[in-house]
Amino acid sequence: MTCDACVRVQIALEVLGAQGVGAFLVRASTTQRGCLALSLRVPRDFAHHGIAHYLILRTPKGYKIKGFTKEFASLSALVTHHSVMPELLPVPLRLPRAPRAPRPDLEPLERLAPAPRAAHPAHPARPAHPAHPHRAPLDV
Repeated sequence: MTCDACVRVQIALEVLGAQGVGAFLVRASTTQRGCLALSLRVPRDFAHHGIAHYLILRTPKGYKIKGFTKEFASLSALVTHHSVMPELLPVPLRLPRAPRAPRPDLEPLERLAPAPRAAHPAHPARPAHPAHPHRAPLDV
């Protein structure tokens, strides 16, 4: 491993070491020129340092993790799939979530929903005519 490669691995260890299990990063491989690596925060009983590394190969169809059978058209597709179905990974990839801070320029949904109305005898809640025999009535 070259000095530059050592630095990349060290950065991955530092960044992921402070994160929860499932945190990951995709970086240039330090061992296989032209390949990528997936560095994944795992439980310490799986890997001593709490980080596992996987080689991502470029294939004619796109990308795949070395030793895995499924191929994906893009890196995004590979990451998204392994965030839902870890396959052979010890844990699913944890995708970052958007912050949940409320936007002051938007009304809360509760204010937008109309208050429920009581059925008025002159205006029944359901139409007076029978529903079509092949369609369920819609409440929209």
